[in-house]
Amino acid sequence: MLDFLRRKAQSTLIQATVIIIAVVFIFWGVGTNNRSGANYAAEVNGEPITFQEYQRAYDQVITQYRSQFGGTIPEELFKSLGLKEQVLDQLINAALLRQGAAEAGLLVSNQEIGETIQGMEAFKLNGAFNMDQYKTVLSQSRMSPAVFEASLRHDLLNGRLRDSFSRIAKGSPSASRALFLYENEKRNFLYGAVLADSFRSESTPTDEELAAYYETNKERYKTEAKIKLKYLFFDQAAAPEITEEQVSRFYEENLLRFTRQEQRSARHILIRTGAGDTPEQIEEKRARAQALAERARTGEDFSAMAKKESEDGSASQGGDLGFFGRGMMVPPFEEVVFGMKEGEVSDVVRTDFGFHVIKLEKIEPEAVTPLAEAAAGIRDTLVKEEAKRAGFQRASEAYEQIILAGSLEKYSEASGAQLQESDFFSRREPGAGLADP
Repeated sequence: MLDFLRRKAQSTLIQATVIIIAVVFIFWGVGTNNRSGANYAAEVNGEPITFQEYQRAYDQVITQYRSQFGGTIPEELFKSLGLKEQVLDQLINAALLRQGAAEAGLLVSNQEIGETIQGMEAFKLNGAFNMDQYKTVLSQSRMSPAVFEASLRHDLLNGRLRDSFSRIAKGSPSASRALFLYENEKRNFLYGAVLADSFRSESTPTDEELAAYYETNKERYKTEAKIKLKYLFFDQAAAPEITEEQVSRFYEENLLRFTRQEQRSARHILIRTGAGDTPEQIEEKRARAQALAERARTGEDFSAMAKKESEDGSASQGGDLGFFGRGMMVPPFEEVVFGMKEGEVSDVVRTDFGFHVIKLEKIEPEAVTPLAEAAAGIRDTLVKEEAKRAGFQRASEAYEQIILAGSLEKYSEASGAQLQESDFFSRREPGAGLADP
């Protein structure tokens, strides 16, 4: 079945139109697995997936599983789950998505990635995006910024494809009118209310009527099935003492986590251009941006100019873009900003959005948190990891002994481990019956 799916991804239909690309992606979702190639694991419409790329992706999945479950998962389990095939299929699907987006002319710029990240509440401190918070949250999730941003780009592309398809789809005039009426039609009407409680005193059902009603409506009186469990709890709190050597080694091996990249704060004025602009209109807008740059260099208030002249969402904040690092703005914009000095006003910069005039407000140079400041946080991280690993190890060893003993009860008697019993709980509230450790 897997080979069949991969063969389908080579169909020339995938190269015809955005719609066909989408259909191939949805219904087949994979490319050709060319095992005979000397230097790649698969080929998707001429785009190779190298063995190195595949191995990195596979190693990341294995690391995530072992980290989540304490590092003791046997290799046989990975084989039974078919992880190798799953990883390869994911890489093929990602390649198809990239190709589909390229065919459709859909792109996600670095600036869009940056704006999306800066808008995420998880990365904010005191209501504003914070780079250190960003790195900390990602490190706690065992993700690098590069991996997270690639995943975010994938998600935004996916959404953009869906939006494009929804715009392409067209309904008949009658269907469109029916939808419009459904969403917009309103009616006024008069009504009177008769409260049932007003007649409650007059209603005296007999036992026979109650029994008949119950028989007819038994389903309404069914409760959800509940169970109770006997279980052993293995506390993760007890962990080996963390040595200074372990802290130092973790610091050296994860130095990027403690490095704050250079950040720059800038304001800009954007004069937008569009695909329908004529050459004359383009030159007119360039001249307008150049005039604004010259005014800014004479000392005119840049913030006030941006509020009045800029044609983007930052205008209300005087063109303020806040602090950002490399990779968060489109390349032409970034190249200029990271070559400027504080207080300097740029020449006119052309990007896909239009013409920019930029003023560099402030530079925060790259800085590394000293080991002495990072040590406490590192120690907490290592304690949690060691505690989790130790708890899982104890549970794994106990599991083997339980199998040999024949039951939880017999293991509890032999080992002295306290056997606990939950209250009744349902599928909807799976942890409600468990006692607090």
